[in-house]
Amino acid sequence: MNHGSTYFEANKKALGALEATIARQSFLMSYMNAFFLIALLNTICIPLVIMTIKRSKGIAKPSANITISDH
Repeated sequence: MNHGSTYFEANKKALGALEATIARQSFLMSYMNAFFLIALLNTICIPLVIMTIKRSKGIAKPSANITISDH
């Protein structure tokens, strides 16, 4: 009874497993890079949004003529 694989089959299987591992790691690294880029862009945009908000020059005073309707 023969068990296992020949040298060439084992070599082919090992290279296939190594290729799959490298592909998974490269996919994870590309996901991490994209996540970092989005986080960086958000970090840059937050101060820009804060600077574009117009501030009022004073506290708004309520109107003295208030009418309440019965309808």
